[in-house]
Amino acid sequence: MTLRLFSLATLLTLLGPPARADVELGMDMGFAHTSYDRIGSISVNGSLSRFEIPIPELRIGLALSEVVSLEPRLALQVLSGDDETFSVLALSGALQVHFSSDPTTTRAYIGAGPSLIRYSADDESASQLGFFGEGGVKVPAGESFLVRVGGGFERQFEKEEDFLPSANVLYLKVGFSAIARTPER
Repeated sequence: MTLRLFSLATLLTLLGPPARADVELGMDMGFAHTSYDRIGSISVNGSLSRFEIPIPELRIGLALSEVVSLEPRLALQVLSGDDETFSVLALSGALQVHFSSDPTTTRAYIGAGPSLIRYSADDESASQLGFFGEGGVKVPAGESFLVRVGGGFERQFEKEEDFLPSANVLYLKVGFSAIARTPER
């Protein structure tokens, strides 16, 4: 644990403070296709495609430097019917690298990070870990807004004791963000 904290502190020190401490608050909608693999030795061989509209995910982008940002995300979906409720809570965080240091121009980015998905149905619940990689472009839309278009791949890892199969998720997203800009130092 101490080594991890030391490594993070070293990384943040090397990156140095950004010239601008921009904060990006955004929402994404999109399309995702999930292919399920197996649970233990049982092959699932199923798939699920879904449109996620209007806004299933919220995110906050925090500038760590002029080209690196950290982006925690939260998604919540609740389905209810016939006296039963099913919910999915997803927490994830991306470390993003931008291909330009000027946030006022169109810039491409790539990112990766872990995800934690919590499934709940009435009195039962289970959690599943994943890891994702993504890329896209951020296009300014005025002084304080931008549009994001991107796609990615997520691998969700099997959790046999909870009967959660491993899965591959391909997704395309369109997002809108409000930007809080601080003056340059």
